[in-house]
Amino acid sequence: IVFTADSVLKDEVIFFLTALAARGKLASIIIDEAHCYVTDCNWRVTFSRFPYFHLPNVRLILMTASAPIWVQNQLLGKFPNSSLTVVRANTN
Repeated sequence: IVFTADSVLKDEVIFFLTALAARGKLASIIIDEAHCYVTDCNWRVTFSRFPYFHLPNVRLILMTASAPIWVQNQLLGKFPNSSLTVVRANTN
C-alpha cells in the first residue's frame, strides 16, 4: 500500500492498516515524500506521531527524491531501534 506523508497518519488509515496487519494481509507500507517528516514537522503537528507508527512484521519503506544528506540523517534518527537500509542513486 502506498501513502503520502499526510494520509498515513490519519486515525482511520491507522485503524485500517492495523486490521490488515493483524490478519497477516499487509507486508509493506510505502510512504512517499518521507522528507516531510523532517522538513514540515514544525507546522504539521500530526507528523510528530510518525516515530510511534509501527506495525509488527510490516516493512516500512520511506521514499523521497529530494532529501539531502542532513534530512536523511534526521529521518534515520527518528527510528533508532530499527534496522534501516538507505538506497541513494543519482537521478541524472
